[in-house]
Amino acid sequence: MRALSFALGLLLAAMAQASADGIPKLSYFGAFTLPTGLSIDGVEFGGISALDYDPASGTYLALSDDQGQYGPVRFYRLTIEFAPDAAPGNRIAGIGIDKMVEIRRGDGSAFPLNGADPEAMRLADGVLVWGHERDETGIPYAGSMRLDGYPVRSFSVPDAYVPGDGRGVRNNLAFESLALSADGKRAIYGIENALWQDGPAAGLDRGSPSRLLVIDIATGAVIAEYVYVTEPVAEAPDPVDGFRTNGLSELLRYDDDRLLALERSFSAGKGVITRIFMVDLSRASNIAGWESLEGQSYVPAKKTLVATLKNGDPVDRIDNLEAMTFGPEIGGKRSLVLASDNNFNRREQVTQVLVFTID
Repeated sequence: MRALSFALGLLLAAMAQASADGIPKLSYFGAFTLPTGLSIDGVEFGGISALDYDPASGTYLALSDDQGQYGPVRFYRLTIEFAPDAAPGNRIAGIGIDKMVEIRRGDGSAFPLNGADPEAMRLADGVLVWGHERDETGIPYAGSMRLDGYPVRSFSVPDAYVPGDGRGVRNNLAFESLALSADGKRAIYGIENALWQDGPAAGLDRGSPSRLLVIDIATGAVIAEYVYVTEPVAEAPDPVDGFRTNGLSELLRYDDDRLLALERSFSAGKGVITRIFMVDLSRASNIAGWESLEGQSYVPAKKTLVATLKNGDPVDRIDNLEAMTFGPEIGGKRSLVLASDNNFNRREQVTQVLVFTID
């Protein structure tokens, strides 16, 4: 009897551990594309780099990364119409672009050309927490704004992030992702690749130690920092010396203790491979205040692969996916919505929306 009881105890412990470490399974629901060059009230739509669902209105808030070249610095309200009973290719019946909102600077004026590079945004208790990769002086920005686009507060960005001689954020690899804490009171910003002084950018044979910066939304103060190590570039480019990159493109709160992370890898001649990971920060070292990771001992965030999206799986072509949010329930299941940044590239890219249900 004791042996049976011991064996049963081991089984129950294993089941509890499996449940605690449970990784969701994504089931493909449908896709929809909007063509590049689509004009709304005379302003070209595109560059979607952040997406967040507003359950109160049933709409989505979509941030454009346009730096003023095609229109004002802006975000949109979108609607996505689901058709669960349709065939897989037609389960997203349409996307509506309901409203465009211009984002304003601290003094209420419009951003000048190249005055902001918006990449991250989340809805938090009636305000929009957002970030862009650099302001007019080249410094990455984090802050909050009202739903009419006017600013509320700027957040503290540590000196370690400020670009300088061999230090700070890399060009175009700064604040790219953003999640909220479980209570909605803290913002978790992720940079796409390592600070210059922390290590190399991602390559074919190495990942990159990105930082996650945790900020109190009410005060703008830094609460914590963690290290998130990206994967290496997914595949060699063609030609072999062609452009290649991989980075942390988006973060999303999954449950009380874990995040989902979206990594987007691109290799010239091959295309995009997107990987989604479950991220656990519970045992990661708090490195707040560190000027550099070099020579330091720390525990990075734990990662577990959830899904890999590539050409042919689940659709013929995966575009430049950069945005991720939970949507409404579909058939009693949680939905996950991804969107791509078309880079306003009329020849080769579109705004792609992919929807999955979570089992």
